[in-house]
Amino acid sequence: MRSGTTLLLLSMMVYLLSGCNRNATEKKGICYSFDIRQCQTDLFASAVDVGGEKSARETEMKKWLEGKNIAVSSIELTLNFHEGVCEACDMCPTHDRYFITSSSIISEALSSDLRLLNLERITCD
Repeated sequence: MRSGTTLLLLSMMVYLLSGCNRNATEKKGICYSFDIRQCQTDLFASAVDVGGEKSARETEMKKWLEGKNIAVSSIELTLNFHEGVCEACDMCPTHDRYFITSSSIISEALSSDLRLLNLERITCD
């Protein structure tokens, strides 16, 4: 009887833990990353001050994306993400990279309209 109780408790713990992980994954949304173009030729260049503080840049980028109907639940700007970069305007990235979590799917058409450099869907951490 004691081993039956232990087995029941272990089964309940596994069920609860797997349910928590599933719910956490469902709440995360869809994650993307993208770069910033050299020479400030991105469409968001006038809305996001590349010389500003990191938190201000994140807030400005979130506001710009939401203005394009992309629901952003989290945003992080990683400074110096790229160790080395080329310097060609409009095609090379700067050192920094944005990581966002959204409930919106960024379609190919929307991606083309936004011109986000190196936009890619990534695994949410």
